[in-house]
Amino acid sequence: MPPEFWTSTPLSGVHSTVKAFFKHALEQLTEGDDLVNKHGVKLTLEYIEYLNKKNAELKEQIALRDDFLKRLKSKI
Repeated sequence: MPPEFWTSTPLSGVHSTVKAFFKHALEQLTEGDDLVNKHGVKLTLEYIEYLNKKNAELKEQIALRDDFLKRLKSKI
């Protein structure tokens, strides 16, 4: 897994030992022979990536809304 994945995930605000535990657990699952676990890890990583993108979109929408409200307030 790329190192940037771990800094851009929702887990980035979590205590480093918890983050390291999840990273280690996912790496162990990808190294095993069980296909279900490998695909589960892949699906989990894709979902985290989707959540990161959705989170960024929502932050952008909130920023636009806040800007609009500031402009509206200044006109009153």
